[in-house]
Amino acid sequence: LNHESAQKYGNPVPVMNPQNSEMSDLRPSLLHGMLSTISRNIKVKEKNLRLFEIGHVFKKLNENKIKGFEDFTEEEHILFALTGNSIENEWGQQEKKYDFYDLKGFVNESLKNIYLDNLISYSYNNSRNVHLEYSYDIIYQKNVLAVGGKVIKSLLKEYDIEQEVYVFDFNISKLKEIKPGTKRFSELLKYPKIIRDFAFVVDNNIDSSVIIDTIKNTGSKLLKNIKLFDIFESGSLGEGKKSLAYQLEFYDENRTLTEEEVEKDFWKIIEEIKTKHKAQLRG
Repeated sequence: LNHESAQKYGNPVPVMNPQNSEMSDLRPSLLHGMLSTISRNIKVKEKNLRLFEIGHVFKKLNENKIKGFEDFTEEEHILFALTGNSIENEWGQQEKKYDFYDLKGFVNESLKNIYLDNLISYSYNNSRNVHLEYSYDIIYQKNVLAVGGKVIKSLLKEYDIEQEVYVFDFNISKLKEIKPGTKRFSELLKYPKIIRDFAFVVDNNIDSSVIIDTIKNTGSKLLKNIKLFDIFESGSLGEGKKSLAYQLEFYDENRTLTEEEVEKDFWKIIEEIKTKHKAQLRG
């Protein structure tokens, strides 16, 4: 890439003897190439696209002159992109555009195929990638493996793209370091589950995953699953506030739970969240 383009996507590594000014820096991201490809396709009337690219990206670790391999990183990434319509306007069905949930569903299915869906967690709208909105990160043991979301309009405008584009960037180098466990069959549950949900108003700087960690650490062994199902931001909640809503799933493989023991666990979790994060229970 040329230096001006490369700088938009990270701290680029300069080439010692570039052939020309358009090839002065190694690419710090796959996004520039993906948006250029989408732009070219749209200009020839190919507007409904599902694309991917695999390649290496390079980033300087500091502002000093590069003296050795320890001064920059080289990582392999795969970038997925969705744009245009997922369903065309035909008899019996209405046109539907790709959206954030199409992207998330595609990514989740990909994780299931490599047996990682039960090993990772999610963080919403906390990405440091300035080119994305409605973003979410995939996290494994506190390390970000991937980040995706909706590309901001100001960046799309630079590539003459007027339709929404959704991308997801996986760090393959980090994925290769994970050793997924072997999938085993679990006997079907014989006893009923008990579902509880709650919503808290918290400070905007509190990540949803932090609340999940508190729930896990406070709940008993009867708590099996936790799901964030809603994020709501509004001035009616107060300045610098947001609402996070969670669903909790309780059951035991060997017996039917009582309402009393679930309620005890449920309210213990609520009080811990209120105390630890200065949260306010909604409704």
